[in-house]
Amino acid sequence: MTNALASASRVNQPFDYKYNRDGWISIAINMGSSRKAVLFISKSDSEEDIAKIRDMLLNAGIEFIEYNIDEEPAGCCGGFRTETPSLFAPEGIFRGVDGIVGYIKARMDGSLYSSESAYW
Repeated sequence: MTNALASASRVNQPFDYKYNRDGWISIAINMGSSRKAVLFISKSDSEEDIAKIRDMLLNAGIEFIEYNIDEEPAGCCGGFRTETPSLFAPEGIFRGVDGIVGYIKARMDGSLYSSESAYW
């Protein structure tokens, strides 16, 4: 495959690849420029509260993924438990509806510390 064909076929893929002189393929994974927040929810949460949090995050332009902790199997360590709803964001952990709403307001005001760390 030529480099032009390789370039054309990788549009919107989460990785880049190219051939070097020796015929080896070099792959670089595109991690994106920012980390997304993780919204932890469970079946015991109020649907109204979760809908309110989703809408506020979307309206504020905060990228997030949703994780339902009830779908986590028990596994070897006895399962996963945390207070829900909770938001694990690059700037910290925010628990409960009030904590998440406070985070959204502070983020929109620009009054949050932004970490440059690659690790949480």
